[in-house]
Amino acid sequence: MYYFLSNTSNPTRYSAFSYNFKVGSQFVLDEVIRNLDQHKVKYVLWDKSMEVKIGDLITPSMPLKRFLIAPYLESHYKAVWVHDNVLLMERNDDRAH
Repeated sequence: MYYFLSNTSNPTRYSAFSYNFKVGSQFVLDEVIRNLDQHKVKYVLWDKSMEVKIGDLITPSMPLKRFLIAPYLESHYKAVWVHDNVLLMERNDDRAH
């Protein structure tokens, strides 16, 4: 929905990313981070409401603090807009395009 509304496309080959949903999720995470770095993606929309709403249902054994993309996003991006646990984040790197 977000891609349609913003007339953009996902910089990765995945339409969605869920932790522990598939075997090899660490490899998927590594690929997502590599794509974000290679393309110097300037903006990321992080919908944290999914973690709050269904995080425990999908991965009851994994606490929310262990969502692995969070440290990457928090160290490489800054929130420029926040509403109802949805963050629009801008890359810290000046070379982003």
